[in-house]
Amino acid sequence: MIDLPHLLGRLLIVALAFLAAVVASLLVIGAGLDVVSAGERLAVDPDLPRFVGLVLRLLRGAAIVPALAVAVWPAWLAAGLIGEALGVRGLIVHLVAGAALAVAGVAATLPGIAAGGLQLAAAAGFVAGFVHWAIAGRSAGLTRRAPPPDGPRGP
Repeated sequence: MIDLPHLLGRLLIVALAFLAAVVASLLVIGAGLDVVSAGERLAVDPDLPRFVGLVLRLLRGAAIVPALAVAVWPAWLAAGLIGEALGVRGLIVHLVAGAALAVAGVAATLPGIAAGGLQLAAAAGFVAGFVHWAIAGRSAGLTRRAPPPDGPRGP
């Protein structure tokens, strides 16, 4: 049976895991743009503190937020909620689902994107799937798991 405090707690954990996955995907995309699109690099002065470089990478990754917000993030949120409802706890499932949804969403939203962009989307989805699994996926399930019986065990 589903009790309300457990349900609300699980939904809060799924929401936090989703937000962490979004931030992780932006970090991967921001850092990966240096590799994928060397011609569009944002010049960063080497004398600037590392934090400023990180902020500039995040802003660069945020440039593709509209494409992510339209196709990828809603699919990730739906997959997270479905996984929670079904109690899917497998790491491989989270990794594959995150990468597949990211590639499909980016390819559908940005037709004609280069292969490097799709690889970057797959990497971001892979990392987002791992982050979601680490926060919420390992303990997924709207119902509480019954503790194992304390009876005697076989040899």
